[in-house]
Amino acid sequence: MPSINQALGMPNAPKGRFVNPGAAKKWADIVAHMEVSAVLSDLDGTWADEVPGNDMPDVHPDTPTVFGQLSERMLAAAVSGRDDRAIEEVYGIRHTKVHRISEYGCGYSYDGDYTDWVERPGGLDDFNQTLDLILKGIGVYDRVVTQKKPHLSCVHFQGVSDRGVVDILANCINLLAVQHGLTVRKGRGFIEVGPEVDKGNAIWRLFHERDIKPYGVVFLGNSSGDEPARKTLRYLEKWGVVTAFVCVGHDDRALAERSDIHLDRPDETRKLLTWLRDGTGRMMAS
Repeated sequence: MPSINQALGMPNAPKGRFVNPGAAKKWADIVAHMEVSAVLSDLDGTWADEVPGNDMPDVHPDTPTVFGQLSERMLAAAVSGRDDRAIEEVYGIRHTKVHRISEYGCGYSYDGDYTDWVERPGGLDDFNQTLDLILKGIGVYDRVVTQKKPHLSCVHFQGVSDRGVVDILANCINLLAVQHGLTVRKGRGFIEVGPEVDKGNAIWRLFHERDIKPYGVVFLGNSSGDEPARKTLRYLEKWGVVTAFVCVGHDDRALAERSDIHLDRPDETRKLLTWLRDGTGRMMAS
């Protein structure tokens, strides 16, 4: 399929491609109806390259600004595994009209008000206490980074090079999670434990809570954690909603091939969001 530059004939286009034959048309249709559409975005790996543990991602300062400007014209929501404080402080999303969905749908913030969409799991505290003992017992306590969020616990194991030890760690976490009625989510270099939530259900709840049926929906993501969102977009199409799933980067090739638009790297996200704000591509809807 053609690059975005080739399809639109614009040399300053974001570096990427339309993945399927109808993608450019869908993008243009959403741009032409942006006031009654929604743009939803993952953050880690989508706005900036993923970083291990508690390292700070290199977020371009214009990206949250553009996203805030979009929220003045259409529904704009950050949908992240980060907790609400990190969405604000790490990614700079402070505009009061941006919806912040945190921890895959456990928390929700809008216009200065935060709400728990999901109760903190009852077994999470006991899980955390035992987790520390397990990490010390298998000798990786000083080589992993643990993040204990309001509803989730995450272990980043990029510092563990021995695959055998990683497998032991994963098996121990799986068994411990089952004992405490928790769900395990695996990603590149991390294992996360908490309630059974995902970004697809979070999108449904957002639209239900706001009592809206958008004309179109754009979702930007980069990994398997965004696959539930992609499936939700495909289901929304059956209800007549125009959708465009944007995959960012090359870490998940399968997701890229199932997307509508594929961007080369996170810096192109800023450019695509700017295009959306400025209405670029609208002429293709005619």
